[in-house]
Amino acid sequence: MSDESSSGYRANLQRGELLRGQGRYADAEKFLQAAIAEEPSQAEGYYELALCYCNWPGHGKKALATVDHAISLDPNHSEFYSLRAWILGNLDRHQESLRVAGQALNMNPYSLLALNAQTRTYIDLHEWVQAEESARRTLATYTLNETAANLLAIALRQQGRLEESNAVTARLLATMPWPKATPAGPHCKPAIIVAPTSISWRPCASNPTTTTRGSGCSIPSIRAFGFTGSISNLSLG
Repeated sequence: MSDESSSGYRANLQRGELLRGQGRYADAEKFLQAAIAEEPSQAEGYYELALCYCNWPGHGKKALATVDHAISLDPNHSEFYSLRAWILGNLDRHQESLRVAGQALNMNPYSLLALNAQTRTYIDLHEWVQAEESARRTLATYTLNETAANLLAIALRQQGRLEESNAVTARLLATMPWPKATPAGPHCKPAIIVAPTSISWRPCASNPTTTTRGSGCSIPSIRAFGFTGSISNLSLG
């Protein structure tokens, strides 16, 4: 990669990441595809484009095809498999999601995205005890991770352990910072409201660090995997 080519590639990649974080997925796609055109053999460009499609409602199948291409270029990167596990969960391919999350964790036992993908799949399958155990394993390493705490609160509530669930939520609220931004801005504090029924996962374009399920997901770039989540009527988003 020449210095000039590298400069153009990085500029397009960074602009695409920024636009994705703002929920401007169509604009982000253009810059990420431009980065790929500059350096088609670089797996990171496809990974970032897969994240864009993962965020973008209705683009789950594109997200899967794109992360698969990243893996074909660099089959030894654990976070590519972690993202693949998350996307498979979005597509309701639960057993595949668990298998790929396990594959990612064999490569990197501390992959936060793979850990949360695994827990979220147990939630989707209504395997509440396994979800609780998985969330607690994650929180043993990532004590303040919002996604894992949210998932733990769901698992406990679905087992009828409401006081424990509420305590998890209270601890999470106590540790979450309140950003100085408008509620509609890209750094808004995610709401956490736990209700006893109807689990679903929905996209949140306003918060680039919010995990979601169903028509989209929202995850930060490969260089910032301490992502967060929120629950609203048992929805993440």
